[in-house]
Amino acid sequence: MPSPFPGMDPYIEDKRWWEVFHTAFIVGLMERLNRSLPDQYVASSEQRLYIEQHRRAIRPGVSIIAVPRSDFHGSGLAVADAVDAVDDTEEMWEVEYILPNVIERFVRIIVAGDESRVIAVIELLSPANKSASSSGREEYLNKQDEVLSSDTHLVEIDLLREGLPTVAAPPGELSRRGRCDYLVCLIPGRSSDRRFQTVWPIQLRRKLPRVRIPLGPGESPVPLDLQSVFNEVYEKTAFVKRIDYQVPPVVPLSRADADWIEDLLVARGLQSMKSAQE
Repeated sequence: MPSPFPGMDPYIEDKRWWEVFHTAFIVGLMERLNRSLPDQYVASSEQRLYIEQHRRAIRPGVSIIAVPRSDFHGSGLAVADAVDAVDDTEEMWEVEYILPNVIERFVRIIVAGDESRVIAVIELLSPANKSASSSGREEYLNKQDEVLSSDTHLVEIDLLREGLPTVAAPPGELSRRGRCDYLVCLIPGRSSDRRFQTVWPIQLRRKLPRVRIPLGPGESPVPLDLQSVFNEVYEKTAFVKRIDYQVPPVVPLSRADADWIEDLLVARGLQSMKSAQE
């Protein structure tokens, strides 16, 4: 069954579904590109690995207080006896805490036969890339800088409404142009004319755009229909059977968008949010 939404499904922004979607969408992009790229190019699904450092406050689960020596003697238990009792009865384990490895996938367009020549990198941002408290953001920004300092074209797809501005396009300029729910940003390679960066603003109620991925000098860009890729991924991963459309999305909506989703779900034959609350 297809997605009830004309474009991005805001329920997929839930972290429960995002990892599944992210992996499937990257594979979908790779497959779609390889059906349309010229013979001299290949799209490849790559991955980077980093260790997620959780920046959270650590609070003691046990309070340690000073007990006057007289309290021990008054109870008939000597201080030495109390220490011995603890040593005899308490069992201690030494457990190694392993920081979690995080894998993020992206697409590279490379020259067939020479994989060291990277023509374009296509990224789908993850929640960690847009979170100030995640080491994934620092890792992503470092990779972003690396690509921007090369002749490689960078395409960033941001399908998350929550989090910090992360794409390479200046956030001040984007906000000046107007509001959008999602966006795609294209930064041409260093050897190209970088005076103009292409941004496709995406509204929740609209289809995902058909973007054009640049290749080598003098070559025509290759079209990439993001909505078609999304539709294929949605059906292959059976999200309609996994997502509970009876409750609001995790990431909050405006009142107008919530009402629009309510009407849309009713029209698609799915139980509405209002009826679930009644």
